[in-house]
Amino acid sequence: MAIYAWCNSLLKDHSIGTVRVSLTIPKLNRISEVIALKIQRLGSNVSLNEAREIVLMSLALHDIGKACSNYQGAVKVMNGKCRAGFKYHEVISAVLVAEALSNLQQLSEPIKCVITLAILNHHYVMRTLKINSRSYYGFINDVLKSSGSIMREAADVLKEISMELDLRSPLVNDVINHLAQLCSVDLRNALMYLIAGIAGRPGGYKFLEHEPVSAYYLASALAGLINISDSISAHCERGGNNVFVESILKELGASCNTLFNH
Repeated sequence: MAIYAWCNSLLKDHSIGTVRVSLTIPKLNRISEVIALKIQRLGSNVSLNEAREIVLMSLALHDIGKACSNYQGAVKVMNGKCRAGFKYHEVISAVLVAEALSNLQQLSEPIKCVITLAILNHHYVMRTLKINSRSYYGFINDVLKSSGSIMREAADVLKEISMELDLRSPLVNDVINHLAQLCSVDLRNALMYLIAGIAGRPGGYKFLEHEPVSAYYLASALAGLINISDSISAHCERGGNNVFVESILKELGASCNTLFNH
């Protein structure tokens, strides 16, 4: 079964397109290089090449939460217009990634924090990360009801993304493999761990508690990179006339034609 990011836009293609935007536009690529350098400094056992792949992985996985049964069932074209509901998909994306990261000894706690919060907040980069994230605490049942369970086909999507992007780092491939194992698993506990960790409550992911301020600044920077790359990729895939994204493209000296050969 195909898994969509939007009507007529496959999740695999959108994920790869988001990474392509960040790599192809020189200004965004430079930002991603700086973020990678700072990520490397947060973990003494991470090489610069691994840090670079961590940034690309974060971009590629930002919407993996859309691979849920209820979301996919809501993707329909009616009267020529797309009807799709993906409310809280960024929360599910962060839940999956956080769970995949939780037992990886190779990554420092601050790096896990950066990746998780950046994905969680990629639609809300102008808000304070902690405050925005805590707002989900009262909506656990709503999140689960909106999304449903992760589909088994998501495992294939993850592998296709990794292969097409040629992610070779054993570290990143460990994350992808752990994510694939989470497909069709009940997410309730992982969601509670995520929200408890952010809120500083007992029983949450430890890597989300008491991290250095630098980790939160870096998470904001990575969330911003994901947000811009995601918006451009979606705009170019769907067409239309999004004046805001067009102004961003103009500022960056790029166009959909040059990025995707349309």
